[in-house]
Amino acid sequence: MNDDLRGLIELRGEDSLKFLQGQVTCDLNTLEPGQVLAGSHCTPKGRVIFLFSAQLVDDNRLILETHPSVVSTALASLKKYAVFFKTEIEDISDQSGDFPSSLNLFSACRRVFLISPKQPPIYLFRKCLILMP
Repeated sequence: MNDDLRGLIELRGEDSLKFLQGQVTCDLNTLEPGQVLAGSHCTPKGRVIFLFSAQLVDDNRLILETHPSVVSTALASLKKYAVFFKTEIEDISDQSGDFPSSLNLFSACRRVFLISPKQPPIYLFRKCLILMP
């Protein structure tokens, strides 16, 4: 697997799930350790900031996988409100070999939809929206 196609963000702390829950399009409360859940992080007005696949490592640790081109934007967006919660947010993309390929939602979607890795993540998002019932 080409690790430069994976951007990983770690959220650590007892409030990590609570912190994210109101900002994302998926229900993180249904996530069990080891499961993967797809979603997007949104502005307060509901506009998509970035897409991710999330994996709950344990009760206090969550990994978000996104495209590496949006990691800095994602970190800046997440950190705006993190100061109000007991959570730490860190770019751990350099540790991508430590996480299973099942977390790599973007690579899997690219293979299913035959989308080139050179296409930006928003192209993948639009392709998925068109195909959704």
